[in-house]
Amino acid sequence: ANQPQEVTQEQINAMVEGLAQKLKENPNDVEGWAMLGRSYVNLRRYAEASIAYARLTALVPNDAQLLADYADVLAMKNGRSMKGEPEKLIIQALTIDPDNIKALALAGTAAFQRKSYNSAIEKWQKLLTLVPTESQIAAQISANISQTQGLIGQPLAAKKNGAGQSVAASVSAAS
Repeated sequence: ANQPQEVTQEQINAMVEGLAQKLKENPNDVEGWAMLGRSYVNLRRYAEASIAYARLTALVPNDAQLLADYADVLAMKNGRSMKGEPEKLIIQALTIDPDNIKALALAGTAAFQRKSYNSAIEKWQKLLTLVPTESQIAAQISANISQTQGLIGQPLAAKKNGAGQSVAASVSAAS
């Protein structure tokens, strides 16, 4: 009798839709928009998540973490491309907080996608100074730096860990 019931996907969807309806009645609920945005991301409903984050960042315009999260959602919505609005949001986030871990990871990824490899390495090297040395994120950052250095013919700084995961994805998972 005391065992928790398993929540079905339909129940989760119903809870998320219920939250969306509540936000129509209370459109200035910052915590509600944050929860809705994260819920949509977890459901991989990036178009809806981007709407929630747009509203959230309108309510809280100078929060570097929210801007980085919004940039990440827009990139996911656009096939992982940082081009355009995601990159503008990343720049805005780094202007507010130059040491924001997620924004730095995304900035490195954006530079890499533009083939600005030295800039990507620079962002990731800074990021490496901000995360725990023995963390999985640090290992992934080092692997990305090494891979990028290999692309431009620089000596490799670290071994590739073979995880195959982008730094931005590692940081998203960690946050």
